[in-house]
Amino acid sequence: MKFKALSALMLGICTLSHGNADPERGFSINKHMLDTHGTSTSKKTIEALRFVKDYVILNGSVNNMTIPKELIKICSQARQRLEDDLKAEREAKRIEEDARRQLNKQAVELQKQKSEESEMFSNLKKLDKKLKISNDLLNEGQNELEELTKSDKVNRVKLLSANAKITTSLKRKAELQKEKDQLSDKLIKLKK
Repeated sequence: MKFKALSALMLGICTLSHGNADPERGFSINKHMLDTHGTSTSKKTIEALRFVKDYVILNGSVNNMTIPKELIKICSQARQRLEDDLKAEREAKRIEEDARRQLNKQAVELQKQKSEESEMFSNLKKLDKKLKISNDLLNEGQNELEELTKSDKVNRVKLLSANAKITTSLKRKAELQKEKDQLSDKLIKLKK
């Protein structure tokens, strides 16, 4: 009796898996599928093929399998579902590409706007410097005119020079102020 129990125990131990045969067999099957169907076969396709193969083996052969009508219907619609999925994927890519282009366009416009703002601020500073020079010239002409009016002798050349300074500086100041106002208006519109 002990011998029978011992031999049954030994037989049970021998039937236990003690290696990597099953995973290795799975790798071999996967490699065979890749060789047969091409290396670009997706993971889902390999899983589906393995599932079908295991189901056929479980039933003994293809002739012993019963295929439900629902499965046939699903299989007949597979191509349409694939085309719908591909169409949806292309549409999603197109939308993503359009969004990316729009973002790039907005970034370029923003950069252009910042560049224009910077240039306008620079031009405003230059106009301010020119206005200051014009004001200095006006003050100089007015001071010379005051000095000439205080003296008894009127030097005609100095009088004409002072008058020319005043006239030129007033004219230039008006031009510069007009240009500054236009530039300020453009800057305000650009910021909106």
